[in-house]
Amino acid sequence: MTKLVKMRVLLCGLKGLGAEVAKNLALAGPASLTLYDPEVVVEADLGANFFLTKADVGKPRALACEPKVAELNEYVTVSTHTGELVDAFVHNFDVVVMTDASRADMERVDNYCRARHKIGVDNQPRLSPIGFIAASVSGLSGCVFVDFGDEFQVRDKNGEPTFSGIVTNVTCDNPAVVTVHEDKRHTLETGDFVTFTELEGCEVLNDGVPRRIKVIDAYSFSVDADTTQATPYVRQGIVNQVKMPHATKFQSFRDAQRNPFADPALRIEADLAKFGRAAQLHVAYQALWTFRAEHDDRLPEVNDEKEADEVVRIAEKYVTDNKAYPKDTALVVDELDKEFIAKFAMQAGAELSPLCAIFGGIVAQEVVKYTGKYQPLRQPLYIDFLEALPDERPSDRVAKDARYAHQVSLFGQAFQE
Repeated sequence: MTKLVKMRVLLCGLKGLGAEVAKNLALAGPASLTLYDPEVVVEADLGANFFLTKADVGKPRALACEPKVAELNEYVTVSTHTGELVDAFVHNFDVVVMTDASRADMERVDNYCRARHKIGVDNQPRLSPIGFIAASVSGLSGCVFVDFGDEFQVRDKNGEPTFSGIVTNVTCDNPAVVTVHEDKRHTLETGDFVTFTELEGCEVLNDGVPRRIKVIDAYSFSVDADTTQATPYVRQGIVNQVKMPHATKFQSFRDAQRNPFADPALRIEADLAKFGRAAQLHVAYQALWTFRAEHDDRLPEVNDEKEADEVVRIAEKYVTDNKAYPKDTALVVDELDKEFIAKFAMQAGAELSPLCAIFGGIVAQEVVKYTGKYQPLRQPLYIDFLEALPDERPSDRVAKDARYAHQVSLFGQAFQE
């Protein structure tokens, strides 16, 4: 909590997702929250950003949101940055969150955030890297990327109370095997650390040194200790779990574009009923961001088959190019689901408030994790709910800048009413 109330957060992007993140962060209580979004409010923004009203149309988004975000928590200093997003400005923050940004901007800012500890300013002591979080909501899908640098220290990976139990046996082995009383299962996981006190026999373990354990079953575990020369266990003893800080290494945003799942064990499949969808969504977002870069920073028009086909072609090229890289250095997709990519592209330009709420909560939670409590995401998280789309695309339309244009474009006017 002490680290959180001293944290300085920069939030870039105040569309629907950014509004949810701003709300959650203001309530969480960092020292300061600086908003950045120079784009002007249009009426369609009102469908997902609950801070905005018709009176705000034409104003810069960040300035329009600032007073209402500030009302949520008087102990958080809320301000708006109206200048350029340059490195010298980013330098002032502990965590930077970018929502619905372009790939070029996300890569540029992340590169600086990772490098800050190598730069220093005015011969000041070396600083830690800036935490970087990027997130996007695209219709009924979204993604979150977290980069806290190469050596981020996690003090408490799960926030659970530590285990304390009664020892009933310790073997004289290498490694020693410890058994706890049958009245209370241990809650330890392989890799946790424990200390011992009050052991009679095997007193060598009473030295207070934290030792790593490996779970055997619900009542026993092995401990990294050689007790072959120790006096045999006689009776009693207490085992206490100790939460040890451990370093966590993150990929840069740039590296993750080509190889997002460098460690396959860390791949997050949010829905096992759609196993493999994370890889397909990664390709889909790469194609979407490339389309955006090639079309004056805009997304494909909703329900535009021609532009969706272009996104599919970009995705195919990405998959083909990756196969030319050395093994295990790029994501390999054996079979691209072109139908899914096209479906994704045709709805990606919409912004739906339920998805913004889901991902806004996830992003704010990751910001809090920069305090060192709880294990951060490693690293990209992809979720989609495309199965919620109607079987037939709605034929009715509303003006592109209407308040509920995004919902109507996907579900139709009748559904909206």
